[in-house]
Formats: sequence, structure tokens, C-alpha cells
Amino acid sequence: MFLSTERLDITTITLKDAPFMLKLLNTDPYKRYIADRKIRTIKDTERYLEESILEHHRAHGFGYYKVMLREERQNVGIVGYTDRKELGDVDIGFALLPEFEGKGYGLEASVALLGFGRNELKLKRIVAIVQDNNPRSIMLLKKLGLVYEKTVTPFHEQEELQLFALNFEET
Repeated sequence: MFLSTERLDITTITLKDAPFMLKLLNTDPYKRYIADRKIRTIKDTERYLEESILEHHRAHGFGYYKVMLREERQNVGIVGYTDRKELGDVDIGFALLPEFEGKGYGLEASVALLGFGRNELKLKRIVAIVQDNNPRSIMLLKKLGLVYEKTVTPFHEQEELQLFALNFEET
């Protein structure tokens, strides 16, 4: 186990999580608000995990983690950090299966991750990027203490995104 909260266990993602990740990556909210990664099979998912999530952990010592309900041992989503060169900062992100949205799991997992980032990784600042038509994520970012800074276009040929930030030295 990586982190633990009142209701959740937050653990490292492994290749054994491919079926869960395949389901999450193909939910309507994930495809609409994050990206349609065009991953449709377990083999595609394993390749994505190996080349993206697991590689990020190897390269940076942190990344995305699986969020599960402790008592039920049920996967509900992911939360984590990405070191994005396009942003010049570490980016916090989260995604939940639709049936688990609105229950406070994203907030609970993200608060634990912020503590890890501040206390263990010694991050001075984190950012988050979000589409302006994603009010649930914007509300969650504000609850976490992130503040809107500016509009950015960090990736080629993508729409503008809102950038929120939290400077740990100011909290």
C-alpha cells in the first residue's frame, strides 16, 4: 500500500490492473475531459501502462496510483502526479469511474496525494490543467486549494485549458 485514508487505499498500478484501466480509459468522462487514448484491448492497455504510467514511475519516482475502497477492495479510479515538461511543473490529476463520482473519493485521495507531494516529494508547487467545460474537476481543484492562474495550450493542436496552481510555500 502506498497511501491510506479513512475509506481508501492508494496503491501502485501494475500490469495486473489492465482490465480496470481499460474500463476507466474508455468511460465517457475520461474520453471527454482527459483524452481518448484509442486503447480498446487488454494488450493495448498493458502497452500503455508499461510505456506511460510505469515508465513515468521509473523515471521520476512518482506517477499515477490506483484508488480503491478499502473494505470492499474495489477499484474506483486513479490519482497521481505527472512531471509535464510542457507546463514546467508537476501536474496533479485524477479520474474516477462514473459510478463513484460525487462521493468524495476524488477529494479524499487527492488530499492524501497533496500531503505526499508536499512532505515526501518536497514539491514547492503543483499545477492542474482542466477544460473549462469540466465543472466537477474545477470544483475539486478549488476545494484542494488550487487557484486559477491562466489559460494555456500546452499540447500541440489541442484546445485551451485552464491552469490552476497551488504553491505549498504559501499554505
